[in-house]
Amino acid sequence: MQGLNARGMWERYLAEEGEIEAEASVRAAACEYAANFSTHPKARCVTAWQRDELAAAACQVAAVR
Repeated sequence: MQGLNARGMWERYLAEEGEIEAEASVRAAACEYAANFSTHPKARCVTAWQRDELAAAACQVAAVR
């Protein structure tokens, strides 16, 4: 196997099996899901709550020091 391009061989094998296309479609679906999730009102509300809680905790730590 020395001197052979193993990556190219795997890409050809996976292309024949249809896995590269499947992986690309899964990746695209995950990106779309993440974009939709991050703009959902409940996700934004929880993110704001977490940000406020972390800020309050940071203020308490700063006050103790």
